[in-house]
Amino acid sequence: MRPVLHIDLNGSDGNIFVVIGRAAEILKQNEERDKANEMKNRVIKQKSYDDALKVINEYVEIRQITGYKH
Repeated sequence: MRPVLHIDLNGSDGNIFVVIGRAAEILKQNEERDKANEMKNRVIKQKSYDDALKVINEYVEIRQITGYKH
């Protein structure tokens, strides 16, 4: 079961670097530091935002929340 990342992808939290950071943080909190590093390495190789989100979504479940504050 993947950890859940609640995030507003339409706001400033939707910046790909914010999404990567938040996803990595959640993975590390779940004692999955290796997965966090693997995810970051894979994401930076992607050619598009959507492709990057697909990779992140393999590691954490991205749940779009409009107006959600971290």
